[in-house]
Amino acid sequence: VQHAGDIRQRGITSTFLVFGPEYNEELLAAMAKKAGGNYYYIPQPHLIPEIFRTELQKLMTVSAMNLKLSLKLARWVQLRAATGHSVPPDSREFSLDLADLEGGATMQQVFDLEFPNHPLGHYRVAGGALSYTDGSGATRSVNVDFVMEFTGDSARFSAPVDPRVAAAAQVSAASRAVEQTIMGLKTQQLTTAGAVADLQKTQAL
Repeated sequence: VQHAGDIRQRGITSTFLVFGPEYNEELLAAMAKKAGGNYYYIPQPHLIPEIFRTELQKLMTVSAMNLKLSLKLARWVQLRAATGHSVPPDSREFSLDLADLEGGATMQQVFDLEFPNHPLGHYRVAGGALSYTDGSGATRSVNVDFVMEFTGDSARFSAPVDPRVAAAAQVSAASRAVEQTIMGLKTQQLTTAGAVADLQKTQAL
């Protein structure tokens, strides 16, 4: 996994092809994530050309590469977690290496932030920049600001959560649950039967 990340730092995106029934999906997923690419399980050799077609089509439509999101939180904001990234809780400043983005595709990042009681009004909770290399090879940067409104209007803060945020949060919760289950198995704090039961609950979520 570390080697895959080192290669990515040199500007090389890697995709991994997995053969045979006894493969380690957790390892391959971690490698692909660090390398900014994908991974595929190939049960039959005749599927290989289709995988290459898929990858080449993505390569030809990549619109942003080497994405890096750098953020700095306001001094009164506390980070609980950045889902899918190993950012220590309570970090004030951090940078995230993101996967390449294809034309027309979207990407979501989920941050769990904690806010103390705060005066009413609009306040900047975080700021930073998103840098990337475009299709022509030029490096670009876009400033990003996260502004939140603190309100005393109960009708507004009791409104339903944005469906996109709710869906991303559910995926985030499921991802964390799977990680905890795998760690429980590794440390032998969970039996195989217990792990299967946990994964079934996560699958339902």
